[in-house]
Amino acid sequence: MKNALDILGIIASVAILCVLAAIAYFYLTNRTMDQTLAENLPVSTTSTEIVAEPPLTAFRRSQELLISIPNYALDRGEKLPRGQIHLPDGRIASPEVEGTDKDGSPVRFHFRGHTLSERDYIVFTPVEDLDRKEVTKIRISSNESFTAEKIFWRNRNPK
Repeated sequence: MKNALDILGIIASVAILCVLAAIAYFYLTNRTMDQTLAENLPVSTTSTEIVAEPPLTAFRRSQELLISIPNYALDRGEKLPRGQIHLPDGRIASPEVEGTDKDGSPVRFHFRGHTLSERDYIVFTPVEDLDRKEVTKIRISSNESFTAEKIFWRNRNPK
């Protein structure tokens, strides 16, 4: 009887460890990872360069460059041409983002839209896969000046 209880205890312990390992695996591999590139950055018609340290890489299925603007709220009913945003003060801006990889080659980004999360972020995504690239610099400009409260790189696994 004691041997049967010992074996049952070992099996239960192994099962619990397997469940905890599975939870840890899914937590670590499905988590969104953000890397802050700049805070309170003035954006204007002149390109502002941001050095990415460490370089930006792809290690989840989706990569995005997000821009946070103070008091920015997307009017979901507004129909602006693609790539334009309505700044909080009423001006219409067309921000542009481009990158440079570690070899000095350009990495193109395109306006993706906005996040549908707790905040309205402006989203840019790389035009091509970054599987083997490391983006070392980001340049950002806009036809209308504004302050980017935060610019960050996001690697995530969409649901």
